[in-house]
Amino acid sequence: MVTAIPDIVADVGGTNARFALVHPGTTDVFNTDTLQVRDFGTITDAFRLYMKKQGLSEAVRACVALAGPVEGDQLQLTNGNWAFSKETTRAELRFERLLFINDFKAQAAAIPYLKDDQLVMLGGRAAIDGRSRVIIGPGTGLGVAGAVATGDGYVIVEGEGGHIGLSPTSDREIAVHEKLLQRYGRVSAERIICGPGLRNLYRILQELDGVAAVERTEAQVVAEAVNGESEICREALDIFLAYLGAVAGDLALTFGAFGGVYIAGGIVPRVRDHVKGSQFRSRFEAKGRMAHLVRDIPTYLVMSQDAGLIGAAACLKEVRA
Repeated sequence: MVTAIPDIVADVGGTNARFALVHPGTTDVFNTDTLQVRDFGTITDAFRLYMKKQGLSEAVRACVALAGPVEGDQLQLTNGNWAFSKETTRAELRFERLLFINDFKAQAAAIPYLKDDQLVMLGGRAAIDGRSRVIIGPGTGLGVAGAVATGDGYVIVEGEGGHIGLSPTSDREIAVHEKLLQRYGRVSAERIICGPGLRNLYRILQELDGVAAVERTEAQVVAEAVNGESEICREALDIFLAYLGAVAGDLALTFGAFGGVYIAGGIVPRVRDHVKGSQFRSRFEAKGRMAHLVRDIPTYLVMSQDAGLIGAAACLKEVRA
């Protein structure tokens, strides 16, 4: 039975806060809206504006998929300026239940609810039902989660896998790595495999080639790479995709992800055709003595923009069960 008051789900990253409504006990989201994180001082303000736009004076339950750790009461958006208390936020919004989950736990929870046309296969063989999965996605940061198969479903393992280390495999990558090491002291995957990371790559390649610095946004780097307008932009995107494949393959080995590796986030769907001609899949499979294990593991591109919202709805549904 559909109640009069819908639940609210949100998918909050460093750039965008996406909201939607969902009828209790379902995962079919509707009335989606995207707000800019920088336009709001607090997450409470963003919630209130969304509710006002939807004509909602109250809500009972909500689930927020947040880009960052969600343990404890005090939360901090990793690549944004929101810092807040879970309980204070719940009380301010007068919600009966306000659930916070890692954004890639939401991505992992969404996979069973995605339709076939929302997934594009990028290599390997068909996923094996009942086996573990990995979800990885570059956006403002790099999100990672695992879905470990159990006898009666999956346990989602959330963490900060985007901050694992990187291993360069060519002279060019080593030169880039050294520049990043000088700048940051440690080179994590997120220093390259995300929007700001792509800009890092572009700037460093200009520096290595002695080219006059020309500032470009991540979107401009992607566009000029795909359109063939800039050789440096193309190389930056190629290295980005090669590292994405390498890290995804490492995670596939870690989790035994014969149920598939799923690529989410806002960047890769925009370069879908470019991925097929890149080193993404070859680096995914280049695992030395373990190459035979990952060769058949499928990689899928998640094309749904609503996966985080759907996953938040799925987690809220489980809490109600």
